[in-house]
Amino acid sequence: MSMLIGLFVGLGCLVFAAWLRAGSQRSRFWVNGGHWFVDERFALLFLPGLGAMFLGISAGQMMMLFSGSWKYAVSVVCYAVAVAGLVLIVMGMMPTSSTPKWVRPLWLRQLYAATDTKGSATADTKGAAKRGEVEKSRGTANPQKKNRKKRTRW
Repeated sequence: MSMLIGLFVGLGCLVFAAWLRAGSQRSRFWVNGGHWFVDERFALLFLPGLGAMFLGISAGQMMMLFSGSWKYAVSVVCYAVAVAGLVLIVMGMMPTSSTPKWVRPLWLRQLYAATDTKGSATADTKGAAKRGEVEKSRGTANPQKKNRKKRTRW
C-alpha cells in the first residue's frame, strides 16, 4: 500500500513541477513570487527531485513483487532515478546557490535576459525592481501586492 501512495505522491509532485515550468501566468506568479516556501529553487529543483525520489523508490519496491531476473535490472534503474532525485533535493536546499541555467525554463531565461540579471530570482536584489517592471508590463506581477499594508510587530 505504501508503494501506491509513494507512486501517487511522486506523480503529483512531477505534475505540479511540470505545471510550474509551463510558463502560464499563474505558474510565473508562483515561481517569481517566492510565496511561502515556494521560490525558484523549490519549483525547479526540489519539487522535481522529491517527485523523482518518491517515484523511483516506489517503483523499485514494486519491481520486487514480480518474478524473473529482469526485476533486478529495473530496480537498479529505479533506484538510480531516486538517487538523482536526492541530488536535486540537495541542490534545491542549498541556501546561497543560484539556480543553474540548465534547469531554468525558456520563459525564465528570457526574463533574466530582458532584465540583465545573473543568478536566482531570490538571490539578487538589484534586478528585483527591474523584474517587477517587466512582470507588470507582461501582466505576471502579483495583483495583491499593491493593496498590502505594512504591518508592524506591535
